[in-house]
Amino acid sequence: LILVQDFHFALLPQMIKKSRPDAQIGIFWHVPWPSPEIFNICPFHKEILEGMLGADIIGFHTQQYCNNFMETVGKQIESITDFEQFSITFKGHTSYIRPFPISIALSNTKEKTLDLKIGKELFDKFGVKSEFVGLGVDRMDYTKGILERFKGIEFFLNAQPSYKEKFTFLQIAPKSR
Repeated sequence: LILVQDFHFALLPQMIKKSRPDAQIGIFWHVPWPSPEIFNICPFHKEILEGMLGADIIGFHTQQYCNNFMETVGKQIESITDFEQFSITFKGHTSYIRPFPISIALSNTKEKTLDLKIGKELFDKFGVKSEFVGLGVDRMDYTKGILERFKGIEFFLNAQPSYKEKFTFLQIAPKSR
């Protein structure tokens, strides 16, 4: 069982599968998967897709990224795309495409209400008075788009001044590796 992490190793699943057809291989793609039109401009795009399709399971953060990947493969490579099973069969090998969000799934349970009460107590303790709250949790790394996020918030507040004094954004950013 082999788990390949991130885009740096996109060609690896196919290479492993050629030498060890019995290996069970998963790859998780840690960055957003673009639309087929955007991915098409990437050099070696077909090689990247073929490399990834050596994996038995291909994971992305969101369902939208899974959809984008399926559409990209459908437009770039002769394969069988099954949107019911969310699988792609390429050269006799089937890869399953799945979302694996890296977050805490919220539910409509009492625990959610309790968490909100705890959050309110913390805001009161630190004097944060806000009707709307945004939260970012990322490593302090230029690839995480933190500066762009702040620029986006600034743009939002300039475009929607009625949210000034009503919106608070908290960014938690531990040091990067």
